[in-house]
Amino acid sequence: MNKQKWYPIVYYAVFVILMIGVLMNKKNFHVDEIYSYGLSNHIGGPALSFEQGKEYQPASIPYDNYVTVAENERFQYKNVWENQRKDNHPPLFYAILHTICSFFPGTFSIWYAGVINIVFACITLYFVRKLLCFFIEDGKIRAVLTVVFIASPGILSAVSFLRMYIMAMAWVTILTWLLVVKEKEDKKVSFWVKVFLTVLAGALTHYYCIVYTVFISVVYGVCLLIRRDWKNFGKLCLTMLLAAGCSIAIFPAMLKHIFKSARGTEAMNNFSSHVSGVFSDRIKEFVRIINGQLFGNLLRWILLLMILLLIAIVVKSIKKEEEKHWRLSLDDVQKYIVAFLPMVCYFLMIGKIAAYLSDRYMFPVYALLQMSIMGTLTVLLVKIMPKRTGIACAGVLLWVMTANIWKIGEWKYLYLSSVPLLEQEKAYEDVDCLYIYDAEWKTQASFMEVPGYHSVTFIKNDDLQLLKDTACAEKDRLIVVVIGDREQILGQIQDICPQLTEIETIGEYSYGKTSYLHGN
Repeated sequence: MNKQKWYPIVYYAVFVILMIGVLMNKKNFHVDEIYSYGLSNHIGGPALSFEQGKEYQPASIPYDNYVTVAENERFQYKNVWENQRKDNHPPLFYAILHTICSFFPGTFSIWYAGVINIVFACITLYFVRKLLCFFIEDGKIRAVLTVVFIASPGILSAVSFLRMYIMAMAWVTILTWLLVVKEKEDKKVSFWVKVFLTVLAGALTHYYCIVYTVFISVVYGVCLLIRRDWKNFGKLCLTMLLAAGCSIAIFPAMLKHIFKSARGTEAMNNFSSHVSGVFSDRIKEFVRIINGQLFGNLLRWILLLMILLLIAIVVKSIKKEEEKHWRLSLDDVQKYIVAFLPMVCYFLMIGKIAAYLSDRYMFPVYALLQMSIMGTLTVLLVKIMPKRTGIACAGVLLWVMTANIWKIGEWKYLYLSSVPLLEQEKAYEDVDCLYIYDAEWKTQASFMEVPGYHSVTFIKNDDLQLLKDTACAEKDRLIVVVIGDREQILGQIQDICPQLTEIETIGEYSYGKTSYLHGN
């Protein structure tokens, strides 16, 4: 087998090894990651369910019931649809996760969701390489950019977040490839079928895929109109309408989620808000996030270097009267516009409407963002310098950038900061836990902590008098996890249980603050 055939195998093997390594170092979960499993598998509703005042022994019972599939509840897709109807997201990711979990009833593993991210990250890499092959002829440049992608802490960090965003990244990348690369081929029925299926899958994965689809469809449609390609413009409109109709038919709750749910209403309000400075502040924050995760806080210098290189190339071309080499055909202009403009529009729109200033909402365009900027920089360097020198300089710059990301990387979705709490928890494995909460779903964040205690009893903070009727009231020592005003609630517990005279702070994670209460 020649090198050209070996290289892709090596790329994917290294990428998979890196992703597995990152996931193996994941120490805890975001509450939404536990939601991923619960929404996929739980029969009792979207959130963790339990009976107030009941002692669960072992303490893992309510959590296991939430995240695992019971033997008689395997492949219950109607339940997945019902849970998602009550939630704020479409069902495709959850249906896939439920399918995987159904093969392993009664068990939980990080790899059930992790394998979904690994597979779709590899799919993303495949189509990123397809796009690179289309835009960049030189194989060495493509190899450098491929290495940057698979070694990117920003991409690997996204993989460690067990939600649907890597799937969304794949659909966005595939749709871009279809409308930029495949559209150059004869637009047969198969082309529009692929576009239809990609748009449909994206809409059923995350609603932000719809945002990107709208932008790239409008940009591509305008390009077709400029070329007076009425036939394919009509096919584009028909394909998008069919995809929209099928999405709604498959998941009717989609319309309510987008236009009437709390999250949808919030997005609409954010879009219509015109408070001075808010939009620019939000964009600055998203730029800061992307700069750190994808460009090692060097984006400002990278963009400046690109501008200087472009000026130098134009000046050099004029001096050598090589202007003709820089004349772009209408097709060339179209491919760059369709590849880049929708990505910029998506960034600005999500910056405007996103519920939180979180990297996850930009994950769908992470691959396109990184490769477009890094690819442009590398091509410009090769244009201004001898080929080998340009590639070498690009390689050094990209290595410095990647090394800097690894150096400053937060790896936020590994939750390494929770390790001390989880280590201390082991010393209290024979102690009963009292969990005081204000909302059931927030207790999901304690998935890695609470099951390690002897038992758990849940009581809502405004029903604290129920504690008198529980076995916890007679205990001479308790682990107490509080969601809410810790000092006030612990004081109320001591009033009900006067034998618990001492309070030791253990730690906190997410919404919960953990203390050890005992007598003298």
